[in-house]
Amino acid sequence: MYNISSDKKVARGFTLIEVVVVMAIISILTSIVMTGITSTSRTQRELEINAREFEGVLREAQNYALTGKQANGGTNTCSFKVSWTAPSTYQLIAVDCGTPPTENTLVTYTLKNGVTGPSVGSVSFALPWGVKGGTVSSVQFSKASKHYFVCISDAGKIEAKSSCP
Repeated sequence: MYNISSDKKVARGFTLIEVVVVMAIISILTSIVMTGITSTSRTQRELEINAREFEGVLREAQNYALTGKQANGGTNTCSFKVSWTAPSTYQLIAVDCGTPPTENTLVTYTLKNGVTGPSVGSVSFALPWGVKGGTVSSVQFSKASKHYFVCISDAGKIEAKSSCP
């Protein structure tokens, strides 16, 4: 017979309760960190999506001017412009330089997901060379103290990015 002494205790590994407690703490900390990262990146992504849509509308107006498009069957279209009507609304407009000059709204756009832009201002492109005009050289999009920009150079370069020169 073997004599097993009860005085000697051998500690091996961790108990199941200790492992479960450590796993729970790691899970809680991971979820807190991921929530903060996801919220920040979601806001940045929403800003970028709205800015890129606006950039596309500006390029559309510029292309219409470069190709000499005549809007609404007219023959006197002399420019296309993108104009802000509210902090979350802007329009693509064809300007007819007849007598009297008139503006025809082609499309109205609304910013999405709580993103805001300027409340006034416009960028225009004149036929036939797409020469830039208007009151705006950059547009700032904002949400939750984060910003994203669309920069418009006098040479006609349009670029969405995190800051303008």
